[in-house]
Amino acid sequence: PARRCGSPTTCEAIPSGAFLAVTVDLAALRASPLAKDLGGLREVSEVSELCGFDPLAHADSVAIGVPEKPDGVFGLAITSDLPRDELVHCAERVMSARSATARVTEHSGWTVVEQEGILEAARPKIAYRDGAPLLVARGDYLATMEAALDGQTPRAVDASGHAALRKRALANAFFVASALLPKSVRDRIEAEVSDGAAPSESNKKTMEAILSVNAVALSIAPHGDQLDVAAELDCDADAPCATLRDFLETKRKSIANEPAARFSGVSGLLDALRLETKGPSLELRLTAPESELTRAVRAVLASAFARPGASGFSPGR
Repeated sequence: PARRCGSPTTCEAIPSGAFLAVTVDLAALRASPLAKDLGGLREVSEVSELCGFDPLAHADSVAIGVPEKPDGVFGLAITSDLPRDELVHCAERVMSARSATARVTEHSGWTVVEQEGILEAARPKIAYRDGAPLLVARGDYLATMEAALDGQTPRAVDASGHAALRKRALANAFFVASALLPKSVRDRIEAEVSDGAAPSESNKKTMEAILSVNAVALSIAPHGDQLDVAAELDCDADAPCATLRDFLETKRKSIANEPAARFSGVSGLLDALRLETKGPSLELRLTAPESELTRAVRAVLASAFARPGASGFSPGR
C-alpha cells in the first residue's frame, strides 16, 4: 500500500489550514541510489560538527506544513531513533554557537527548547516527548502542531482538499506533496512576479493560466532501477489548463534543445516527460533511470550553487 504520510505520527502533526503539506519517507529515500549518489554533494554541516552526529541521518520520516499566512512560518515533524536528551542537547549547542540563549521548559509531557531574546512570533522552538515526533516551528505554530498531533484540532491530511490530492499519489511513493492554492495565495504570487509593466497579450494569457491552478499533487516512487514522478495540477477551468499545457510543452522543447541541457542529461529527461490534460486537470508523468535523474539533479544543483567564476551545468559523474 502507498505510504502517504511517511509515518502516521508525522503527518498528523500538520495542522488544518496548511496550504502545503509534504511528507517524506526518509528510510525509503535513503535506500534509493538517488539519495546515495546525491549524498556526495552534502558538506559537513554546522549542526553535525556541533552535535557530533547528523540528525537527518537518524531520521525515519518527516512532514512539513506551511500555513497560508504569508509570514514565513512553517512546521516540521520528524521521527528519529535518537534519544530525547541527545536531541535537546544538540539544539542547545546550536543555539549557543549562534550566541543565543536556550531555554528549556516542560509542559503536558513536552520538552520545549526555545531561543530567548527575540520576539515570540519569530522565536524558533523545538518540542519533543516520548512516543511522539520531534516538532520544530516558530512562534505559536508549535502549539498548533501539538494540538493537531493530539487530535484536539483538525489536521491538514484529514481535510477534504489535501486528502483528495494525496489519494492521487503513486503507490509506494516516498515523497508526497499536496498544495491548495486559494485566491489569497495566488494573488500574493501574482503580486510578487509582477513588475508593474503591462504584459503582452500572450504573456497575460499564460499568467492567467498559471494563476488558475488551484491545487497541486506531486509524488515520487521507486520503480525497479527507475523512478516514477507524477504531478497533477487542477485548474479553475478546461481552457486555462490547455493553455498551461501548451506553454509547458513549448518550454520543455526549448530547454531540451539547449546545449547545456543535452550535455547534462536534462534533455533526455525532458524528452521523456509527458503532459496530458483531462478537463480542468493537467497531468505530468516521467519515468527514468535513477542514474539519469541523479546526473541531471547533480548538474542542476552544481549550476545553481556554483561559486563565482565556476562553470554552469556539469555532466555529473
